[in-house]
Amino acid sequence: MCTSAPGAGKELIMPRSTGPDKDLSLLLTRMDLALPQQPPPSLRKLTNRPQRIARESPVG
Repeated sequence: MCTSAPGAGKELIMPRSTGPDKDLSLLLTRMDLALPQQPPPSLRKLTNRPQRIARESPVG
């Protein structure tokens, strides 16, 4: 899943996967099968996420 911040407090979500390679595509066609459609991109409102605090490495 790829996310990007387009601004205005929203996050663009693009859940995509790669398509089948040539061999698998040919097999699917010959078996008269099709993969399901991928979900469309969506926008969601950004939430306040706590920032990570960097841990100091122990000295010793």
